[in-house]
This record gives sequence, C-alpha cells and structure tokens, in this order.
Amino acid sequence: MAVLLLSLSNRRIQRAADLPKPRGWRVSGPATTRVARVKSTPLGDNDPRIPRRHQPAIQPGTQSHTESTVNIDPKEIQKLIDKEAIREAMLRYARGMDRHDTEMAVQAYHPDATDDHGPYIGEPAGVIAYANDLRERHLTAHHTYITNQTIDLDGDTAHVETYFLVGQQLKDGPVRMAGGRYVDRFERRDGRWAVANRVCLVEWNGELIKTQTAVDPDLYVRGTWDKTDPSYQRPLKASRPHRNITS
Repeated sequence: MAVLLLSLSNRRIQRAADLPKPRGWRVSGPATTRVARVKSTPLGDNDPRIPRRHQPAIQPGTQSHTESTVNIDPKEIQKLIDKEAIREAMLRYARGMDRHDTEMAVQAYHPDATDDHGPYIGEPAGVIAYANDLRERHLTAHHTYITNQTIDLDGDTAHVETYFLVGQQLKDGPVRMAGGRYVDRFERRDGRWAVANRVCLVEWNGELIKTQTAVDPDLYVRGTWDKTDPSYQRPLKASRPHRNITS
C-alpha cells in the first residue's frame, strides 16, 4: 500500500474534509497532517481515479514506464572479462619486470611458454633473469610502458598485440628509449589466461638529448628493484616529514 503524506493548511484541510472519500481512504493524525493509504488496483497507471493529465501516455500492448527490459548476451560479458584478464596480465608483467620481481613477471606466461626476446630465446624464467642481470649491471633506472593493445579472442585462444615504450637510464650515461610490440598468443588453461608464445619486436630506439632538468630526483622517494618498493606496501603510508620547498 502506497503511503501519501500531505501537509495542508487548516483551511485546505477543512475543505478537503467535506469532499467524498474514495474507497480505501483513511485519515488519521493531527489536524495539520493527513496520512492517506491508497489501495493499489490492477489498473496501476490507468487508475480512473487519477486525472488523465497526470497519467503517462502508454500505448496498448506496451510496457509501463516503471518496467524495463535489458537483453545482455552472456557471451559478450564473458568477452569483456577475458579481455580484462589479458590486460591485467600484461600490466603485471610490466610491473614485475620493472621491480625485478621474477615471481610476478613469470605469472604472465604458462610454464611451457616460449619467448623470442631478441638476444634471448627460450623459457620465460630465463628471459626475465637475463633482462634483470643486464639492467642491474648497466642501468640505474628503467620503466616499461604498456600502450595500445588489440585482443582478438577465439575460444580459449587470443591473438594479442601490445605496443610498449621502454626508458632506461644508463649508469653515468644518457637516457635511452625504445619502442616496439609484444605479439602474443594467449591461451586460457584451467580458467587462467597467460602467454603461450611471444615474439618481441623492437622497432626504434635512440637517446634523449641531455638538458637542464627542472626536477631534482633526490627530493622524491626512490623506487627499488625488490619488495621494499613503496608499491608493495599495504596499506601505503606517506611517512616522510612534512616540508614545503618553494625554490
């Protein structure tokens, strides 16, 4: 039963009290407040007691404005779930490589996967160890950026092309940049999407021109190549003393 709360002036209440009451109408409460309980009817929006100008224009055979139907194909929803799982795998791969977190990076692959990564072609763990060794010997910092991506699903297989940018700060040297693509065949096994085969293409590279930096890196928290990096802290806490450097 719908409940209507009507606040009226004393004069309007008196005038309303003199009017005939529809069936199912009951008045109670103080003189300044009227609570009406209106019984629902099978007619709903077509109730003849409601003035026509207040009723929505509903054509015969159509649904009420209070009803709606949304048809969603479960297969389309599953495609979105599958694509998001693949994107997440690529993002975690990049993070694992940048943090030298072999356990995280290798999760992007199936155990029997093959990675053609230029100088090193073989199992994923070997590729990751090779890359980490080079970076620890020659770099002070590096970042992997995942950019454009296309995912073509075919059942439990997906053809995935992911563009990347890599920035590398050489020890006592320039900053190098490279761009390319990861071309992957992902497979879903036991509900888990991961790389079964990868071909890495590096299509350009170069060095950044050294200029006067506008940012002093020493003012910022330094990242690390292990799990002491702030990104692993749960919950994250900004614990350094407050300061305001304006010049």
